[in-house]
Amino acid sequence: MACRPPLLLSLVPVLLAAGCSCPNLPLDPLPSGDDSSDPVIDDTEETNPFDSDPPTDDTEEPQDLQEGSNQLMNGGFEQGEGSYTGVGYGWETTDGASHGEDWLDYHTPYAGTAAQCITGGWSVAAIQQLSREGTVTPGLTYRLRAMVRAQDMTSGHGTYLLGLRWYQGETYISEVQMVPPHGITYDWTQIVIDAVAPADVDRAAAYLAAYTDGIACYDDVVLTDLRP
Repeated sequence: MACRPPLLLSLVPVLLAAGCSCPNLPLDPLPSGDDSSDPVIDDTEETNPFDSDPPTDDTEEPQDLQEGSNQLMNGGFEQGEGSYTGVGYGWETTDGASHGEDWLDYHTPYAGTAAQCITGGWSVAAIQQLSREGTVTPGLTYRLRAMVRAQDMTSGHGTYLLGLRWYQGETYISEVQMVPPHGITYDWTQIVIDAVAPADVDRAAAYLAAYTDGIACYDDVVLTDLRP
């Protein structure tokens, strides 16, 4: 029995059973990986930019510093005069003498019953108060703040009314001066000085000055350290 090559490979067993001798049948080759017709599978994992964590800012937030205790006595000038005529208790003139240009104002203080006033009629019109020895640590930040009122501070260094001074024992080292408000006459205004204590100091002083004609008054003077 003559036979033609089958078109379907599945007929081979039937033909063999019938005694048909057939030439070698071509077999369809298995799909090759090199076949350009095969679909290309991309195994690369897709990333979503919105799935990534946002960048972090490692910058440290500035810490809020808190005031410690006031290192001055009678910063509100409520305790009357001390050792110097017209100067509040606990305060001293910078030349160690009494002057008629200092007085306590009981009529128009910022708060309480009195304010300290100075007029610049003498060569070094200033008073101050030092903290106790050993109360200042180099490298720490300190704050001097006061309510200040000025009238007609017109000549010389008249805008310089408040300073934070550094001492080693009784020895003056340096000072930081206030940034003056605008104008030569102003009502009660809070002046604040923040400064880092330099090396080799152990005391600080609140310095109330009036280097000019006119009148400067002070109330609620506070000297304190600042800590986190």
